Amino acid sequence: MARGLKYARNALGLLAGVVISLTAVLYFVDFNEYRGLLATRLSEELGRPLRIDGDLKLRLGLHTGFSASGLSLAGNADGSGENMAKIGRLSFGLALRPLLDRKIEIDQLQIEDAEILIEQAPDGSLNWALGQGGDATSAWSLPRIDDLRVVNSKLTYRGGGTDRQLTVKEFSLRTVEAGQGAFALTARLGNLPLTFDGWIDTIDALLDDREIQIEGKIAGAGATVSAKGRVFQPLAGKGVDFQVTGRAEKLRSLLRTVGIDAKLQGPATIEFNVSDRDGPLALHDIAVKLAPGKGINASVAGRIGDIVALSGLALTVRLTADDAARLSQLAGTEIPPLGRLE
Repeated sequence: MARGLKYARNALGLLAGVVISLTAVLYFVDFNEYRGLLATRLSEELGRPLRIDGDLKLRLGLHTGFSASGLSLAGNADGSGENMAKIGRLSFGLALRPLLDRKIEIDQLQIEDAEILIEQAPDGSLNWALGQGGDATSAWSLPRIDDLRVVNSKLTYRGGGTDRQLTVKEFSLRTVEAGQGAFALTARLGNLPLTFDGWIDTIDALLDDREIQIEGKIAGAGATVSAKGRVFQPLAGKGVDFQVTGRAEKLRSLLRTVGIDAKLQGPATIEFNVSDRDGPLALHDIAVKLAPGKGINASVAGRIGDIVALSGLALTVRLTADDAARLSQLAGTEIPPLGRLE
């Protein structure tokens, strides 16, 4: 019995020595020597060139940590055109045990100092349709990410000949329970400060490009906009069906949340549904009530068949004023009192 215990202790001691030796080797390995190999492999999976110009680092432990800096992802498969993404630093913690089952579980993924370009083609598709060069028969599952954070980054949306830039101070998306994800955003849209918070039904569905449900609220500059609905192909940016409501003490504040700057000061409420399930991206069930000036009230109802082309307009506008002369305030001119207008 004693001899058996002695052999067991010797075996455990040998195993511990091997583990310590491997850990020491991995700790002192310069992983920067493998930047080119890693970038090549990732480029094949993503279907476009990826560069890693900064340091690669490894932190050993129960959840092994990796980090890389100076990454850039080309906008086209041949490496031409503007980069889709430039990332100052990317870091994540990786659970080792699931790797034996060819599963990737990331406890936290953090992206810092990034510049992301989302570009919409004339057919409505987005440039972030990755993976053209990957192996469709790969036995590896999509990664599970419990906590995603983006800090000090810029996101540019390019569509319809215009660029809209969102400067992100911090964005977080984390699993809370039963796969549900809670998200929060602190950012600026142009010069407009925004906060955005809400929930998504499952993070796994988002990563797998399956239908997801989203509910959230944007608040900024005295206006709030709430949205609730579904996205049927989230990674492709297709198949949306949302109900949107907004309220502002000053109409100008509400319009600025969608990039319109107008000299309209009164309170406003707005409701509409936005969907592209039956064709182009359209607004329907529009119901707008506003008071753009003292003694002036207006309402708009109807639909817009194609938001991008601004076609298929079927809108009914109703305008009332205590005195028609008050309308001159909106036009920046003055005319004598004319009486009530409806």
